[in-house]
Amino acid sequence: MEIGMFHEFQCPRGYTEERAFAESFEQVDAAERWGLDCMWLAELHVAPTRSVLAAPLNIASAIAARTTRQRRSSSALETGVFSRSDRAMFSCSRRLACGQC
Repeated sequence: MEIGMFHEFQCPRGYTEERAFAESFEQVDAAERWGLDCMWLAELHVAPTRSVLAAPLNIASAIAARTTRQRRSSSALETGVFSRSDRAMFSCSRRLACGQC
């Protein structure tokens, strides 16, 4: 069984983006220390008062750089509006960011 965490990188009222990112990465680091297996990331583009997580693949890469055992994934699908070559690039980027290569 794998135990993981779903993370929105929340931005509570009164927080700066810097503070929201800092606290969210502290939670990621704590999850790594506690032995969680996976970090699932939300993708919220139009909710700046709720979350600072608009680019989960970029954040997944940052998480990969600071953790050693966690796998990362996103709740979003990058399909439909992209060309075949764009989808292939996104698929490869996602697999790299999520530790599947």
